[in-house]
Amino acid sequence: MSDDEIQPNDPQTLYRKWEELQWNPFAIDFSRDREQWAGMGETDQGRIHWVLASLMVADERITTKFS
Repeated sequence: MSDDEIQPNDPQTLYRKWEELQWNPFAIDFSRDREQWAGMGETDQGRIHWVLASLMVADERITTKFS
């Protein structure tokens, strides 16, 4: 691709694309997850709790180290 073929977006186009491509976490349907969670045993639920808690601790440590 040559430099002549590259057409960068103007700021308004970039902003519009950013607005259009954002995802909404409140639009996620978790009903299937709720059903699957209810069908899991305590051991599996405990493992998931442990993994998620570990991720939260790691995220907090990284955030405080680099901020």
